[in-house]
Amino acid sequence: MTMLTRTLVGLLVLGAAGHTIGSLKFYKGQPHALFWALCVSVLIVVVAAMNWLRADRPQDLGLAWVTAAATLAYAGISISFGFLIGNPMDWRALSFAAISLALTGLSLRTALS
Repeated sequence: MTMLTRTLVGLLVLGAAGHTIGSLKFYKGQPHALFWALCVSVLIVVVAAMNWLRADRPQDLGLAWVTAAATLAYAGISISFGFLIGNPMDWRALSFAAISLALTGLSLRTALS
């Protein structure tokens, strides 16, 4: 399961990079919107880092619970983004949500072991 977690974390980090690049292009000249978009990029990287640590520390149940909660919250943010832009089936929202839900499941598996 460690390899699966690391693969999903890698996808999240790639997504964060894409999010950052897209935000810089889309919100050029809109500093307030750009600030919040870049905050989400940081959030994605923090969630990814937490999941990487959880994979390396399977005995740390507290970390597993916190990681599960944070990753589930980010899945909710991703789904909400789809509704916010008027397209809940948007591939960006769905891909981030799917990866986050898979990582949430892996975190819960660790937390409940």
